[in-house]
Amino acid sequence: MRKLHLYIPLIIFCLGLQDVSSKSPSPNEKIIHSLLVQFKDQDGLAALKKENYVWIKNIEATIEPYLIYKIDLNLDLIDVQKALYNISLLPYIHVVQTNKPLYKRQIPNDSLFSLQWNMDYIKAELAWDISTGGVNSLGDTIVVAIIDDGITAEHPDLSANVWVNDEEIPNDGIDNDSNGYIDDYKGWNTVLNNDQIFDPTEKGAHGTPIAGIIGAVGNNSIGVAGLNWNVKLMVIVGGINTGQGFEDNALKSYFYALNHKKNYIQSNGIKGAYVVSTNSSWGVSNFAPEDAPLWCAFYDSLGKYGILNASAPDNKYLNYDIVRDLPTQCPSSQLIVVASSNASDNVHGSSGYGKKNVDLSAPGHNVRSTAFVIDPTLYGVFNGTSYATPHVTATIALLHAAACDSFNYFARSNPDSANLILRYCILSGVDTLQSHKELVASEGRLNVHKALLNLQRWCNGTLFEEPDTSFPNSIDKPKSFNLIQNPSSNTVAIKGDFENVENLKIYTTQGKQVLDIISFTPDTKYTVFIHTNLSPGVYFIQIETKNRETITFKWINLN
Repeated sequence: MRKLHLYIPLIIFCLGLQDVSSKSPSPNEKIIHSLLVQFKDQDGLAALKKENYVWIKNIEATIEPYLIYKIDLNLDLIDVQKALYNISLLPYIHVVQTNKPLYKRQIPNDSLFSLQWNMDYIKAELAWDISTGGVNSLGDTIVVAIIDDGITAEHPDLSANVWVNDEEIPNDGIDNDSNGYIDDYKGWNTVLNNDQIFDPTEKGAHGTPIAGIIGAVGNNSIGVAGLNWNVKLMVIVGGINTGQGFEDNALKSYFYALNHKKNYIQSNGIKGAYVVSTNSSWGVSNFAPEDAPLWCAFYDSLGKYGILNASAPDNKYLNYDIVRDLPTQCPSSQLIVVASSNASDNVHGSSGYGKKNVDLSAPGHNVRSTAFVIDPTLYGVFNGTSYATPHVTATIALLHAAACDSFNYFARSNPDSANLILRYCILSGVDTLQSHKELVASEGRLNVHKALLNLQRWCNGTLFEEPDTSFPNSIDKPKSFNLIQNPSSNTVAIKGDFENVENLKIYTTQGKQVLDIISFTPDTKYTVFIHTNLSPGVYFIQIETKNRETITFKWINLN
């Protein structure tokens, strides 16, 4: 597995000096002029103000409930790295890092292709026979958070699917739903601190086609169809095109989605929104996870409330197992990183890749979608990882709409584990391709129909019961043995005739042995229960019989 699931309380790690890297900006790059800190306790802010540092211009809350604040610096009085070092020495500071600028993933200048070839490649039509999105089996209206430069909400192929906060009265100057945001009726703009959900200059030129791939209204006789015909698109502006968006805007954006999901859970669906995924078609080059502990930790925090996240590597044909990139390298199993593939089913030459840090590909080259209103055709063709990523974001939403009652109940009580199941359904359901073998972790391109079929198999209890014949010395599973896993626990039961079994071993995918059972008591004649504290991931359970027959099961440990 590329990533291990980190069970970390929200942003409670990484002590001391966290961000010591720097790069020389080009003349057109935004300059880092602020820091992000997390205090150890409520008294930290007052203590910092008492220091009376003349080089601190302003301190403002980024996510106040989690004691995260932005510190604006006077760069005429201090260097950023010196300020970072000075703040790191203060005993009441838990985490300090630079507040890095956000950039949209640049769009390569490629030519047009055919209309929505991407939907054919990912088998969307077969998936739509199962679900077209919208509402899950328990009646929750599914919401996808698009963190970008906003969208053209009045687009005729999007307007019906744009989310609004029904508990908020627009433009009355009151926080009607008591969620900490005044007049957040249309969504939230983290730069302007209002619900203006479009970039004032570009009006969603980047975000509008992303929204169309996820949820352009389907079967309405106009334009294109999104992967979800019906879904609610929560629009959050992170300032990626305006030159005003920094890392604090990313944190604020993620927290807005998280806050609505928490309110939905706590109010039993009366307030908030049932957010299931976020789309981040942007990032920061030349920085690694140790440079952004707050940012990387937030994906696990989102996952704990059932929000699975998709992001894009940079649009450079570079190996992001080696070259630093955020959030591509964030080590969270609640994040799926998506390369861009073309109509020849190759990872496109303007897409990042990485056998460890990039999970799969999805169509992103010459993809047709909704365009911002200034374009008189209302539609356009788009290129890059920015437009591959929303295919996966949309698949997460479609899986929720297609899920059985038992999965949806499981997701309510075990949201992060439910996300791991969805992640497995997507990554194990790819179309494996020789061209992808050394470029992405799953070795394949998204297949939405297979992902939905995998979830159906979970619902009928067969998803994790197949043997893996690729493991050395393995053979087909005899009918006398059966593996049964309860996804809500880390207990696995193997039923069969253990009188003829010599030993039982568990291996990682790299072949490392992590458990060895060489004797069986009389009460394990027919069933062996395995209780482990192994990290989440893929393992192989290998049974060796007394006549040297080898039987191997693939086991997906979710907890």
